[in-house]
Amino acid sequence: MSTVGEILQLAIETDMQGLAYCVFWAISECKVSAEENSEILDNIDYDEETIARMITKDI
Repeated sequence: MSTVGEILQLAIETDMQGLAYCVFWAISECKVSAEENSEILDNIDYDEETIARMITKDI
């Protein structure tokens, strides 16, 4: 079992920008916490427009 935080760290380390921003967005919007099982990430409705803007602005 991996945690959400571990997935975020892996995404950052392996330059998986899209995944890193999706997980960061989910944490910052309180959709998940970093300690939760990463499987919860499959059940989130992501705001793709906001995430795309974050990527463009390199937030």
